Amino acid sequence: MNALESASSSPVSVFLERAGRLLQARIENRGNLSAEDPEKLFAPRSAGAGKNWGMGLARARLYAADAGGVVRLGQDGDRVSAVLALPEETA
Repeated sequence: MNALESASSSPVSVFLERAGRLLQARIENRGNLSAEDPEKLFAPRSAGAGKNWGMGLARARLYAADAGGVVRLGQDGDRVSAVLALPEETA
Protein backbone atom coordinates (compact mmCIF):
# COMPACT_ATOMS: atom_id res chain seq x y z
CA MET A 1 0.00 0.00 0.00
CA ASN A 2 2.86 2.40 0.83
CA ALA A 3 4.40 1.81 -2.60
CA LEU A 4 1.13 2.65 -4.33
CA GLU A 5 0.61 5.80 -2.24
CA SER A 6 4.17 6.98 -2.88
CA ALA A 7 4.42 6.07 -6.54
CA SER A 8 1.93 8.64 -7.92
CA SER A 9 1.85 7.80 -11.62
CA SER A 10 4.99 5.65 -11.83
CA PRO A 11 4.56 1.88 -11.98
CA VAL A 12 4.98 -0.42 -9.01
CA SER A 13 6.75 -3.70 -9.80
CA VAL A 14 6.35 -6.92 -7.83
CA PHE A 15 8.90 -9.73 -8.14
CA LEU A 16 8.61 -13.22 -6.66
CA GLU A 17 11.99 -14.89 -6.33
CA ARG A 18 13.69 -17.89 -4.80
CA ALA A 19 17.11 -17.35 -3.20
CA GLY A 20 18.46 -20.63 -1.88
CA ARG A 21 15.91 -21.83 0.66
CA LEU A 22 14.25 -18.42 0.92
CA LEU A 23 11.14 -17.30 -0.95
CA GLN A 24 11.15 -13.55 -1.57
CA ALA A 25 8.56 -10.98 -2.53
CA ARG A 26 10.20 -7.73 -3.69
CA ILE A 27 8.22 -4.58 -4.39
CA GLU A 28 9.89 -1.70 -6.24
CA ASN A 29 8.83 1.76 -7.28
CA ARG A 30 10.43 5.10 -8.15
CA GLY A 31 11.06 7.29 -5.17
CA ASN A 32 13.34 8.03 -2.25
CA LEU A 33 13.33 6.68 1.26
CA SER A 34 12.45 9.39 3.74
CA ALA A 35 15.32 8.51 6.07
CA GLU A 36 19.07 8.37 5.42
CA ASP A 37 19.14 5.14 7.42
CA PRO A 38 16.33 2.76 6.33
CA GLU A 39 16.54 1.04 9.74
CA LYS A 40 14.98 4.15 11.31
CA LEU A 41 11.80 3.46 9.33
CA PHE A 42 11.34 0.21 11.27
CA ALA A 43 11.10 2.08 14.57
CA PRO A 44 7.63 2.12 16.10
CA ARG A 45 5.96 5.49 15.61
CA SER A 46 7.96 6.22 12.46
CA ALA A 47 5.68 7.85 9.89
CA GLY A 48 5.86 10.09 6.88
CA ALA A 49 5.09 13.79 7.03
CA GLY A 50 1.44 14.50 7.66
CA LYS A 51 0.66 10.95 8.77
CA ASN A 52 -0.16 9.52 12.16
CA TRP A 53 2.49 7.35 13.72
CA GLY A 54 2.63 3.86 12.34
CA MET A 55 3.53 0.39 13.38
CA GLY A 56 3.34 -1.26 9.94
CA LEU A 57 7.02 -1.88 9.25
CA ALA A 58 7.82 -2.67 12.87
CA ARG A 59 5.04 -5.27 12.97
CA ALA A 60 5.97 -6.69 9.56
CA ARG A 61 9.54 -7.22 10.76
CA LEU A 62 8.38 -8.92 13.96
CA TYR A 63 5.98 -11.25 12.14
CA ALA A 64 8.59 -12.11 9.51
CA ALA A 65 11.21 -12.83 12.19
CA ASP A 66 8.73 -15.04 14.03
CA ALA A 67 8.44 -17.10 10.83
CA GLY A 68 12.23 -17.21 10.38
CA GLY A 69 12.31 -14.47 7.75
CA VAL A 70 13.30 -10.85 7.26
CA VAL A 71 11.92 -7.56 5.94
CA ARG A 72 14.34 -5.11 4.32
CA LEU A 73 14.08 -1.70 2.68
CA GLY A 74 16.59 -0.39 0.20
CA GLN A 75 17.40 2.49 -2.11
CA ASP A 76 19.04 1.85 -5.48
CA GLY A 77 19.37 5.05 -7.47
CA ASP A 78 15.88 6.43 -7.98
CA ARG A 79 14.14 3.17 -6.95
CA VAL A 80 12.95 2.03 -3.52
CA SER A 81 12.54 -1.64 -2.73
CA ALA A 82 10.85 -3.55 0.06
CA VAL A 83 11.70 -7.23 0.43
CA LEU A 84 9.92 -9.90 2.45
CA ALA A 85 11.97 -13.11 2.60
CA LEU A 86 10.65 -16.24 4.30
CA PRO A 87 12.14 -19.72 4.56
CA GLU A 88 10.63 -22.33 2.30
CA GLU A 89 8.72 -24.95 4.26
CA THR A 90 9.65 -28.55 3.68
CA ALA A 91 6.92 -31.14 3.42
